[in-house]
Amino acid sequence: SVTRAHDRNRPMHFGGVAEHVVPRLLESHYAYAAFGPRWFDRLGLDLVHFPFLYAPYSWAGSKVARVVTIHGSARNEMPYDMKKRFGRGKLARMNAALAGYDAILAVSESARREASEFYGIAIERIRVVYDAIGGQFRQGPPSDAVLDIYGVRRPYILSLCTLRPKKNVGTTVAAFAELKRRGAAHQLVLVGDKAPGYTEVDERIAELGLESDVVQTGFVPAEHVPEFYRGADLLLFPSFHE
Repeated sequence: SVTRAHDRNRPMHFGGVAEHVVPRLLESHYAYAAFGPRWFDRLGLDLVHFPFLYAPYSWAGSKVARVVTIHGSARNEMPYDMKKRFGRGKLARMNAALAGYDAILAVSESARREASEFYGIAIERIRVVYDAIGGQFRQGPPSDAVLDIYGVRRPYILSLCTLRPKKNVGTTVAAFAELKRRGAAHQLVLVGDKAPGYTEVDERIAELGLESDVVQTGFVPAEHVPEFYRGADLLLFPSFHE
């Protein structure tokens, strides 16, 4: 089964899987941290897998086993203006919580080393389980009907990520401008949410006169994502840290 937050702006669908939406009373970070484990217990779950570190600090009142996947420690590696770091108190609570997890996974050897160093976890406790690709990502032509929804035409170059400083999307736009200067006929398609207050991408697009050549889709539902990959000639992802 899947547990997820309630978000009308981001509808999520999991075919053939039981879904449990987190009660609104637990949407506050502090309420979730204090009472989330009891809610998991009431659902009758045997195990909860957190695919990232947004997990309750305390596990009091629950017998449910817990597993977490850590993707790295960008909070520690990145400059503060790119990624807000944990405060000392929050980091101490996170370290204490991780000590009680039944299993800790990392998506790469690099993420494993970072997690061990930053969170103070014995490296032998962390197991590497690489990310896999779903069956929906397959070769073949894209759905033109899906691309048409977003005003995307082929050929195009794709960048798929949250638009925020860490992802270095400004450099993606600048590189695309150079390709256009050399005669490329492509669009640049930026798929993903834009972080609040982040204006660099729009400023670069305006500065380089690319308004008619860059498509910003914002959030797209998961079932549309494979179509963007299938139709792209190239994927650009010059992130500063992954």
